[in-house]
Amino acid sequence: MKRAFEGAVSALCYSFIRAHFGARAGAPGPRWNDTVRFVLAQHARMPDYLRLPLQVLTLLFVYWSGFPRLGTYRNLDPDRRRNRIACMRRSILSPFRDLIRFYEGLTIFGDHVYQLTWRNSAMLVYRKSDLQFQRALPLAGEGWGPTNN
Repeated sequence: MKRAFEGAVSALCYSFIRAHFGARAGAPGPRWNDTVRFVLAQHARMPDYLRLPLQVLTLLFVYWSGFPRLGTYRNLDPDRRRNRIACMRRSILSPFRDLIRFYEGLTIFGDHVYQLTWRNSAMLVYRKSDLQFQRALPLAGEGWGPTNN
């Protein structure tokens, strides 16, 4: 199950990178894998009561993306992946919407990684080199995700 989850996270991260950066993202490479490792590290740091549900939801999303015809998200072309994410954003089931928000709420800028916690009105800042927590920045209201250019 661990390997399947890691593959699922990788597929989702690659899709978000392509969706948000388009041609500017370039070809997959070490920086893309840094993002995948960061997301997996965040998952490992979660409390036990959150870790398993997130793992199950991620696997459900990735392996049932072709529902009602079972198939995997990893086998979909980029346009169908984007459509699948858009459907999850509009889902009537909040766990699926929250799953997409978690994956989209991360950005790397300079020497730091920022994670938006839209329900806690804070953005968490980690040092990029070792993912050590640095500080929490207060946010007024809700946000969709941090961006930079």
